Amino acid sequence: MAFNVNKFITNFDKHGGYAKSSKFEVRIALPPTITGLGTTEELALQCEAAELPGYAVNISEAKIYGAPTYVAATPSFSEIQMTFICSGDFWEKKLFDSWIDYIIPKKSYLVQYKSNYQTNIKIFQYSEGASLDQNVSKQKTTLGDAVVDALGEAARYKTDSVISRKFGNGLKGDLLKGLAGKGIDALFGEQPPFSISDVDGTKIYGVQLINAFPTTVNPLQLSWASDEIHRLQVGFRFDKWLNVNDLNSDKMETYTITGDNWFQRAINKEVNRKGNDLLKRLFS
Repeated sequence: MAFNVNKFITNFDKHGGYAKSSKFEVRIALPPTITGLGTTEELALQCEAAELPGYAVNISEAKIYGAPTYVAATPSFSEIQMTFICSGDFWEKKLFDSWIDYIIPKKSYLVQYKSNYQTNIKIFQYSEGASLDQNVSKQKTTLGDAVVDALGEAARYKTDSVISRKFGNGLKGDLLKGLAGKGIDALFGEQPPFSISDVDGTKIYGVQLINAFPTTVNPLQLSWASDEIHRLQVGFRFDKWLNVNDLNSDKMETYTITGDNWFQRAINKEVNRKGNDLLKRLFS
């Protein structure tokens, strides 16, 4: 059969186009013993390269009569590599140095209990998706322009001073200050779902690395002949990986902008807290 370009294009169109390696996010839940140096969100922002893990079946030779056959014996999982862009204060280097030194301290070489240094890591593949403006335009039909615009800006302007300069000290500014930054946890009891991937489509695939920990922190090259940005490569081992079947089950990982989502719940709670006249004043 001759190759048909139109059929080739149509085949991918019906499956959402192409999956691109640049559309990903890594969520490393830092263990409680490694704190104070950085956050899951900051690592997600600086992870420029990662891998979706593979799965290998080791085989055993079964020879009873005649030519040998092969049967499945044991599973195995290879180390995966992640690359992090280094910042000016080297916090990510200090974090992984601290983590791997906690596992086997260089001063004593006494190995820690695995339960103290392991964690779970989630890796998500995203579709191409729509832009924030396209998604927000759908939501405006149910919440109103003022509220959605305010909530959209809350993702970008985290501090009271920035919000005041952007929106003033009126009702919208006050609402933003209640919704943005760390105060959201106290107000609504949940983590706001803002991340670098809000606007890059929806999750189409996800895995969770179980009981993961760093096993290699690669050296960084220094040279007077180069002015390049440092990139730190870290290798991780894990017991196994599982598919994340419900891609929006974790509140921290929920990025949906339309429908019955965090924006709607946040506004409902704010209205109940400040009174039913809030929306009237906002939309007047």
